[in-house]
This record gives sequence, structure tokens and C-alpha cells, in this order.
Amino acid sequence: MRILLYLHKKGKTKLTTIIQDMPLGQKAVYTALNTLKQLTLLKEETTKEFPFTRKFRLTQKGEKIAEHLAQIEEILKT
Repeated sequence: MRILLYLHKKGKTKLTTIIQDMPLGQKAVYTALNTLKQLTLLKEETTKEFPFTRKFRLTQKGEKIAEHLAQIEEILKT
């Protein structure tokens, strides 16, 4: 859930930035990203030239779910 909300707020983001910003271990971030990719909630983009970077963004399906999660998070804050 955290990664979905994070990408919903930040948009397309480099893998290294996600790892630095998330309060999770590197392995947990990789596992979560792979799970979200399998669920088609996010898409990975890799550059073809140096420096090689991996960026992640939410799919349309992922955006819909993240919007609902953001609403739930807002309700819980009040």
C-alpha cells in the first residue's frame, strides 16, 4: 500500500529514489515492486542508454486503487 500511495503522489520515480524514500528494507521494496508488477498495478521502464535507470509508474488500474487508498487514508486521519 505504501508504494502505491507513494507513486500516486510522486508519479514516475527511479528505483533508487523509491528505495531511499521508503521506510522499508531494500529486499522488501524489490518484493513489493515485483508483486505490484505481477498484479499489473505498476509498470517498469528501463532506459536503453547509459546511465541505465529503472523507473516505475502506476498503471491506470494502479491509479484507481491508489486513489481509493488515498481516500481511505484521509478518512482515517479525521
